[in-house]
Amino acid sequence: RNLFNINWLDNPSKILLFIGLKSLYLLGALNKKTNLTILGRKITELPLKPMLGKSLLLSERFNCKNEILYLSCMLSISSFRLNFDGSEKCNKTSEFKKSDHLTYSTLFKNWKKSGYSREWCNTNKLNFIEFGLARNIEIQLKSILNKLMIVRKTSNIKQPAKALIAGFFLNIAKLVKYGFYNLVFSRSNSTLLIHKGSILNTLSLKPNFILFDHLLINQKFFVQIVSVIKLDNLKTFLNLH
Repeated sequence: RNLFNINWLDNPSKILLFIGLKSLYLLGALNKKTNLTILGRKITELPLKPMLGKSLLLSERFNCKNEILYLSCMLSISSFRLNFDGSEKCNKTSEFKKSDHLTYSTLFKNWKKSGYSREWCNTNKLNFIEFGLARNIEIQLKSILNKLMIVRKTSNIKQPAKALIAGFFLNIAKLVKYGFYNLVFSRSNSTLLIHKGSILNTLSLKPNFILFDHLLINQKFFVQIVSVIKLDNLKTFLNLH
């Protein structure tokens, strides 16, 4: 409360602070008085970015708890980043050609099926130590989720894309021209490009709508960890909000 009147050791930009508060309000984590909501209190229990935390909390509603849980584990390892260069090896690694998010999730699932095998990591040229960190995070997140009261209304169909949209809707962008994207729910006119490390670059046509995890700024704005978003799923989200 009263964040603008706090005597910070290092004063943050008031504009960025306002943007942060507005983002949390749009996520449903804060109310108009900047107090934590019930959802916001649950998000604070998770050692995750608020967007990912919300997706994980709502994943049971969309019958994709494991998919988002495994994704959360992989995204929590800052040193782990796949680089899909369109090679045959990379294409075989993923069961999902249109989603970096589900590729990360599937990698963890397959490693778990192998019995958390070091040999599996070596065969797939992946770092066993990094995956070990992800396993520790899985144990931690499961423990926290068991303590929280999660929404029990579930779907009969796995819908990880809808869980991602629920949390990352502020990171949805629309194709404007020549592979450039603009944010859908923002007044910013900054043009975004899909980072070369995304599996989406193996697609022959650029998708109309994408959802991303974060921005990389290097002279230009690049989006990383990207997934194709179907217009129908986006419309469903908008109708519910």
